[in-house]
Amino acid sequence: MLRGYTNLKGIARNSELSTRNLLATSVEGMTAESINKLPTLDSVKRTIRRCKRREEEFYGNPSSCAEIIIPDRFKFTLNDESFLLFDSGEGDDHRMILFGTSKFLSKLKESINWHCDGTYKVAPEHFFQLYTIHAQRDGYIFPCVYALFQAKTEETYERMLSKLLQLESELNPTPIMVDFDKAAINALENTFLACVYGCFFHLKQSIYRRIQANGLATAHQQDRDLALKLKMLPCLAFVPESDVIDCFNILMHEYPQSGKTVAK
Repeated sequence: MLRGYTNLKGIARNSELSTRNLLATSVEGMTAESINKLPTLDSVKRTIRRCKRREEEFYGNPSSCAEIIIPDRFKFTLNDESFLLFDSGEGDDHRMILFGTSKFLSKLKESINWHCDGTYKVAPEHFFQLYTIHAQRDGYIFPCVYALFQAKTEETYERMLSKLLQLESELNPTPIMVDFDKAAINALENTFLACVYGCFFHLKQSIYRRIQANGLATAHQQDRDLALKLKMLPCLAFVPESDVIDCFNILMHEYPQSGKTVAK
């Protein structure tokens, strides 16, 4: 019984389960006699919560990415596979952390189609963005690498790709689908000499931001002719590559002056 109670406290320090679920999981393998010898339910719950608080206090609240200490429980998957691919280390003001497994690196190697995207809303505190690299297989797309870093410069992306190649030298995507981050596009082209394509969804988003930036959001809603012509701009993506410039010039000839500012 004492050993089980001690184990419970150890598990509490390293588990993300709620107090209730942790307690239920821990007593599953115990005999009725051992359970009866445990302290009261409220006492056990207080012990679990106290162990969790001590674990959080140990790692503290870092004031920068250089001070972040990654707990061991975040370095492994639930199947005990290593999940931390690379960490530039504590004390690095340009901290870069890559998460993934060797199995997913193998899937990246096997996939010639990559899909890459960065997001800022869910990036942890002290990190500028979360960048994900996805593989495509059997009609499905799934994330293989999660990268946390401080900037979105070409140098940062090249550093990330260089580390991935050190981990898996046979990575060789052919087409790569990305958002319209010029630094990421340059880094991918320089590293893999691959065809990099912009995502149509992100293209439309980028154009609409240009519409807003040029004060045309209201006109876009109220002027049907202007709205139609502005919608034609992203549709150039469906024109044969050899005809894009000619079609763009024709479109600009039809545009009112206010609309031309969006395409500049």
